[in-house]
Amino acid sequence: MITSIEHVVGKNLDLGASFKKYSESKISGVFFKYSAKVISYKTTLEKKNYIYKVKLKVNLVNKVHFETIGRSKNANRALDIAVALVSKRVRRYLRKIKKQRIGRIKNSFRRMVLLDEKD
Repeated sequence: MITSIEHVVGKNLDLGASFKKYSESKISGVFFKYSAKVISYKTTLEKKNYIYKVKLKVNLVNKVHFETIGRSKNANRALDIAVALVSKRVRRYLRKIKKQRIGRIKNSFRRMVLLDEKD
């Protein structure tokens, strides 16, 4: 579901191809699951002392931006934490949009029923 731009960057680190593939598969899996259309994402990995920190920025189609941070002693685990947080936020956002649509449909249905009763 990722349509255009993908960036995987290491701050003062040389990232291997395996981390890039791992991040692409994890992120695309989440957005494929929720059928969300992604314009771009950027994954930044940095290491301070013995902790890896992953910043994940995702841009969706409707000008919606999500940004999360995952920290762990393992780089892949830090990415998993960040992806889980983004997944949670996307799920909640889509549920909110769905509730708004259902509310609009119910309101329009009520209006139609009220108009029919007046006639």
